[in-house]
This record gives sequence, structure tokens and C-alpha cells, in this order.
Amino acid sequence: AYHLGLRPPKFVWFGPGWFTDPYWWRERNGIDVEVGNVRCNDTVMDDMVQGFFSADPLPISHSTEPTISGMTPLEWENDYDQYRQQPQFRHLLGGKKFAGFTYDAAWVIALALNNSIQRLAEQNKTLEDFDYNEKVYLSAFKSQMNKTKINGVTGPIAFTSEGDRLGIAALRRLEGGVNKIIGYYYTETDSLVWNNSFKISWETKDGKAPIDLPIVTIEDDSAPLYLFVLMVTLSCLGIILALVFMTFNIMYRKNRIMKLSSPSINNVIVVSAILCYLSIIFLGMNTKTIGTNKSTLKAACWAKTWLLLLGFMAGFSALFTKTWRLQVIFSNKTARSKVIKDTQLYIFIAAVVTVGIIILSIQAAIDPIQVSERNNTQESGINTDKVIIRHTIYCSNKMPEVWEISMLGINGVLLAFGLSLAWRTRNIYITAANDSKYIGLAVYNVSVFAGTAVLIGLAVTNATIRFGMLSAFILLSTTGSICLIFIPKISRIKSQAISTLHNRGIENLTNTSSRSTGSVNCKVKLMTKDGNVFVDQIMKEKDDQIVELNRTINRLKAMVKASPSITSSDGSKRLIIPQEFDPVCSSIPSASH
Repeated sequence: AYHLGLRPPKFVWFGPGWFTDPYWWRERNGIDVEVGNVRCNDTVMDDMVQGFFSADPLPISHSTEPTISGMTPLEWENDYDQYRQQPQFRHLLGGKKFAGFTYDAAWVIALALNNSIQRLAEQNKTLEDFDYNEKVYLSAFKSQMNKTKINGVTGPIAFTSEGDRLGIAALRRLEGGVNKIIGYYYTETDSLVWNNSFKISWETKDGKAPIDLPIVTIEDDSAPLYLFVLMVTLSCLGIILALVFMTFNIMYRKNRIMKLSSPSINNVIVVSAILCYLSIIFLGMNTKTIGTNKSTLKAACWAKTWLLLLGFMAGFSALFTKTWRLQVIFSNKTARSKVIKDTQLYIFIAAVVTVGIIILSIQAAIDPIQVSERNNTQESGINTDKVIIRHTIYCSNKMPEVWEISMLGINGVLLAFGLSLAWRTRNIYITAANDSKYIGLAVYNVSVFAGTAVLIGLAVTNATIRFGMLSAFILLSTTGSICLIFIPKISRIKSQAISTLHNRGIENLTNTSSRSTGSVNCKVKLMTKDGNVFVDQIMKEKDDQIVELNRTINRLKAMVKASPSITSSDGSKRLIIPQEFDPVCSSIPSASH
């Protein structure tokens, strides 16, 4: 106990009080106490028994009332001491502690035998006819002993129905090597009488008695409310961002860049992202946010699972269908054009989502989600006075591995299909329509976060850490994916608008200069709000632009011979213009060969 740290004054030991020898806790002959590989010297043992509590039947009563023998306990003790001083009894001096019990036991036996005579006579029995094999005698003796109630030299004597004595127990405490009586316990009346003349010194820091048991505190292990509010706020911001992207997608749906990216399918991606954001709200619902009603908690468990799975599957299937259409069109080797309408893409998306619904429906029928409770004891160590029990209410089912593998498997196949499409369409130079690069980044983004989330779900049991990290991963992966899809399109549309304004400015300046007369080198002042501007400076800038345009045209002519073409629905062939020439050629009508 000493080497384990179970030491006074924080730990107080209780034991029997029949040890009578001084310093009984020490090893004889002054050697160290040795138990296995552990050794303790006398100093260590003295420290360990400091404050040792013991309880023992009182050997001699302190009452001044006469006992059944007519003598007081003190008178009997004096007579006994004189008696055992006789030469033939001096070698028995060590037995005084049990002498009073022996004396009282003799009286109890004598009274029981004496009071049994009448009862035995009623059954034609006598003490002289005693036979160990006859239960009549046993019944008579037990009955009379249970009725015994006398005052002996060891205190009041009575017995329970089980034969245990009801007497007085002395309570002692060992301080400074001395066993001191601190009180008496009367078993018959179940009462304690303290020795008020003795003041216990606990030797603790606050002077108070050490607690007998650790303070057990039960804490709700749900995620804190502030974290829930934070994640819900971020989810709402994510939903607002998704709605902004949807608004932009609808407003510019007739723009050439947005039309090439299938605006109706983009809306499906936005709705799917919103479902993923909503799943975070249900993921954080716990006893601190919606109470302890298990039906409500179970509904939240189902909602987060359905929203996250179906949102994920719908979003990525929508993203991949656009690339699939592009891959089918450009892999067409026939002269006949191939048209894939949005309706066909919707059918593919619906098929993927249906697979998810089937898996969730089978789970609901075979192994429905249940609300379970778990208590986790936080180790507080042997030198602390508190034990914290963390109470957790969580969603569970009987076969979680089966459903996790099923859901991860089908989503893994979906992501692999998307990566395959991205690889096969990587060389198609229709930037507005081809999302292959962003698909790869989105899949990488989701794979990293999803893989980490699975590990957290298996390894982390703390509800706060689980909810915080899982919510963060859903937020980051969802936001990252929709930003990869929409921000490049917004940037290209913005660049297109700037390029259009720039080209219009060139036309206006050219028209103005063509109407001017005289040499381009003559310095004609044009009056403006800011002052005088020389025409020759303007013309120099325009000449530089013409030179740059001529270079671009020459490069474009060289690219025409090497560039692939696609067949439109009317049978004409159209050049595929690389992205770098997109702003230049946006206003040039496509010419058929």
C-alpha cells in the first residue's frame, strides 16, 4: 500500500482491534517487513499505521452497575487479577483480554441450562438425560439463549435470532503508536457514544476528515451547445453560399459558358450540397439541444444519415454525368452527331440515388437505428477525490460494419467512375464544359476528408471531438467541391465581360481615329475634362495593339491545321478553339468547312 501511494492522511486504514502487542505492525527483531520484492522499514510502517482505526468487543465494561454476579466489572477485574497472581496461574497472565468473555459465557450457559429445565420437563426430559443426538435439547437451549438479557462484566449481553451477540464495541484510533478509545458502539440500540475528550487530528491540508469514497460526478458527454451553434452557423453560411451559386447559375444560364456546363445539372449539385449542410444540423442534435426524448433523437439519427448519403450520391453523380456526356460526344467516331439530353442525365442521377435509398431502406427494415446509452468512467487516479462518469446517448445498430462497408463501397465505386471519366476527358479543350481537372480535385478533397472521418468514427469516443471534426470535414469537403465547380465559371464569365468591354473600346477609338484628318504624327490637341491629350500617343497605343492582334491571328492560323473539330447537329463541322484564344474568337461566327 505504501509503494502504491495509498498513504495517510489521505488514505485511512480500518482493521480489527485484537492486536494487543505494542508496535504489532513492525517485524520482530527489528528487521524490515518484506513482501515479495517490496520492503518497508519501521519508519515506513509507523507512518502507514498512523490514524489506524479498529473496532473490537469491549473486554471490560466501564459501567459501575453490578453485573449478574453481583460484582461491578471493576470489582471482578480486581478479583481476577489477584486470583491469577497465584503461582500456578502466573504463566497465563497474557489471557486477561478474553477472561471477561469467558466469565460471561459461563454465566450465559448456566442460565440457559437452568431456564431449560422446565421446558424439558414438559417433554419428559431432564438435563441428566442430555443426548447430543436429540434435537429437543438443542431447541430448548437455543430458545433460552435467545431470551438471555443480562449485564455481564463485558457489558450488556443479548443475542440476535441468528445467535450473534449484541454488546459493546470499542472504537480506537492509533496515534503516535498509542491506541486510544474514541468511542463506543452499542449494537443492541445501534447507537454511538463518542469520547469527547479525544480530538482526532486528521493531519490533512484543510484539517477535515478524508472522504470515504470518491465524489462521483455524472456528466453529459454530448457536444457542447456553443460548438453546435458554431457548426449550425457555418452550415447556414454554406447554404447561403450554395444559394448564391444557384442564383448566379440561373441568372447566367443563357451565357455560352454556363450553357456548356449544363446549368440544370448544376442546380442538382447545389441542392445536393444543401442536403450535406443540413446533415450537420441533425448530426449535432443531442440531449443538450433537443432533450432526452428517444423518439426525437432517433429521428435526428435517421435524418443525418439519409441527408448526408443521398446528398453525396446525388451531387457527385450529377457532376460526373456532365463529364460522361462530354466523353460520349467526343468519343463518337461516326459522322453522325450524337445528342445526349439532360433527361438522360437525370435518369442516371435518379438511378444512383435509388441505390442509396435501397441500401438505407434495407437497413431500416433489417437493422434499424437505435438510441443507446453508455457510461465511460474517466480515470481519476488513486490520489484524487473525484470520479467522472461521462454519460453518452448515441445512435447505434447491431451491424454497423455491414452498413458502413456497403455505403462506402457504393460511394467508392461512384468516385472511381468519376476519376475514370476525368482521365478520359482531360484532353478535351472546351474549358467551359470540361470539369475533369476540378473533378479530380473534388474527388481528392472528399476522399481525404471522408477517409479521415471514418478513422475518427472508429477511434474517437469523445462526443465533442467527434462532432467537431466530422462537421468540419463535411463543411470543408462540401464547400470545397461546389467552389471548385462554380468559381472557375464565375471567373471566366467575368473575364469574358471585361474582354467584351475592352474590344468595344478598341472599335470606338478606331472609328474616332479614322475620322481624323492630316498626318498621324501631327500633334492635335483633344480637349478633355482632364486636360490635353495628343492624338499621336493614342495612335501609338493602337498600333501596338494591332501588332499583338496580328501575332495572335498568325498563331491561330497555325493552330487551325492541327486543331480537332466536332460535328454539329446540322452536319457542319466546327473548330475547337483552345482556351487561350477563347476571348479573341468569341465574336467570330463558326464557319463550316
